[in-house]
Amino acid sequence: MTRPRYRLAIAAVAAATALTACGGGSTGADGGLPSNVSFGGGASGAIYGVLATGMAEIVNTNLQGVNARAEATAGGLQNTRLVRDGELTFGLTDPRVVYPAVRASGEFADEPPAKDLRFVMNGYPSLYQVTALDPNIRSIADLRGKRVCTAAGIQTAMLGELLTPYGLAVGDLSLSNLEWTECADRMKAGDIDVIGYAGGPGAAVLIQAFAGSPTAHIVGIDPDKATAMSAQFPWWKPSTLPAGTYDGQTAEVPTVEISGGTLVTRADTSEELVHQFLTALESHFDQFSKVHPLASYYSLPGTATNTMSDVLPTHPGAARFYRDKGIPGY
Repeated sequence: MTRPRYRLAIAAVAAATALTACGGGSTGADGGLPSNVSFGGGASGAIYGVLATGMAEIVNTNLQGVNARAEATAGGLQNTRLVRDGELTFGLTDPRVVYPAVRASGEFADEPPAKDLRFVMNGYPSLYQVTALDPNIRSIADLRGKRVCTAAGIQTAMLGELLTPYGLAVGDLSLSNLEWTECADRMKAGDIDVIGYAGGPGAAVLIQAFAGSPTAHIVGIDPDKATAMSAQFPWWKPSTLPAGTYDGQTAEVPTVEISGGTLVTRADTSEELVHQFLTALESHFDQFSKVHPLASYYSLPGTATNTMSDVLPTHPGAARFYRDKGIPGY
């Protein structure tokens, strides 16, 4: 069965504005730039939503004649579809979504391959962080039969990937799909043993779980299992959670990470728009870095690292910007 097309839940006039923001839209007065530009973020207050709003503000204050807006979406999956279909100019996403989108596999199996997606800039490290209160839970192998809380959708799928090298599956857990704040509340109440979370270091939900809990700890991922996970699921790579990320966490913890908040666009997006946007972001980075702690990662040279270059070519406007900055490989 063909999957339904995903649409932004906005009024018809706003939808028309978003449509003109893409490759074939109307142009503004400044060098043929489009009059309207859209950034696909996430839910209001979520990381992607905050970052998209900050990026739109950079455009609005620095690119003459261009009106940018951040669109509230369901996150990376929807952003990728909307950029692919020409309904967003830019979208925040991650490798776990991009790989199957380009290959028309997994979540995108019944959809056209996203061959026109292009890389604009890398984002922040999204680390898998398994948090437990029970001091006897020291390994991912100890999760069998435990009460584990995570969000539905991609977060549950990522938990399944984490379990695979240990010979476990989501069905081996007593799983609850809840909002993050409820996961933390239920852990504090003793109704949940473990929170499985993939996201930036210093996540609010885990800060909440650690608060006043002397036995709270991050469960490490064995390095050999991290390597095996990366081999099977190439969007993950071995990493470490720095010491001191959470109260009482005195040592770094081995884990895996995926690039979060990667910005993508279409091949037909104006080269000048992409170049001017990246130029403005660099010039006004002090402004942008204040929108969220993870915004501090959107600086050179890290933003130029295309972790998906085997399936996601770099947009010409981005390549020109990175080349101008002397980044090797461009």
